[in-house]
Amino acid sequence: VDIRDMAADKVQFGAQVTLLDMETEKIKKYHIVGEPEADIRENRLSISAPISRALMGRATGEYVEVKTPGGIRYYEVKDISYA
Repeated sequence: VDIRDMAADKVQFGAQVTLLDMETEKIKKYHIVGEPEADIRENRLSISAPISRALMGRATGEYVEVKTPGGIRYYEVKDISYA
């Protein structure tokens, strides 16, 4: 997938997403990648991770509810880029 030509208006595979964690008010940045490239220590999330699935198709300014093993988390999409 050549992400250089992708519009940064929606979250898709290859996106670099900046989120605001609504509970902690901390900014988190993730890169959505394939299974082999996933590494949470490097903030690279697998496309099949719960947060990645919840973010697909979302736009900047949208709020997302994510069901995680630790409970429900809420995020705001602050920025989407493809670099």
